[in-house]
Amino acid sequence: MNNPTAIEMQTYLDKHYYTLAQLAQKSGVEEAFILKLIKNQCVPPHSYSMQTFTAFTNSLIQYSASPTSVYYYHPSLLGWIHKARGLFKLYDLTKTAQLIRENFIEEYNETFGNTATPGCKNADEAWSYLMDGTWGICLKEISISCMAKKQLSRLTIANIVKTEAEHALSLEERLELKNAIETYKSAAMDFDPYFAPISSRYREVIAAELKYKI
Repeated sequence: MNNPTAIEMQTYLDKHYYTLAQLAQKSGVEEAFILKLIKNQCVPPHSYSMQTFTAFTNSLIQYSASPTSVYYYHPSLLGWIHKARGLFKLYDLTKTAQLIRENFIEEYNETFGNTATPGCKNADEAWSYLMDGTWGICLKEISISCMAKKQLSRLTIANIVKTEAEHALSLEERLELKNAIETYKSAAMDFDPYFAPISSRYREVIAAELKYKI
């Protein structure tokens, strides 16, 4: 597998994510307060960070400066910031975080019920992915509805696709698989150049397209 260049990765990040400064400018909320919301789990964190190392050399010494980091945030955090800011007008940060988590868990359970998908078993696991930045890598929008499109369509794909090389689909299965793949793609974020070849989309979705010529 060829490694993407730093320029390719930078281009990807600039296209799909905001820096903290951009997030603050677009939300109208100070950077320090955004970080406070993130620290208290009122808002999901960054999904990517980029570290830059600087080295200075001369004929006598080599000196490396401390790395500088830039963090990249999913654009849909704008909605999360707006929601958290609204609640913070009524409650303290602890209560705000509690209400946001309770609302997320409730909406997740209403949407998924007891269904465990290939990428997420339950609401608690979904919340952990939310708060470690994972959903910001996987989803075009960080929301339960987008999560459901991606995860439930992936479950449908997994249930239809068989390991046998000569396995054939009925017309009904082919249509169901085609619709599931289209739904999955409508919800899934365009993966970065490093992750794409090892992602579930390549291992399952693209593989299904190729196998059944969807």
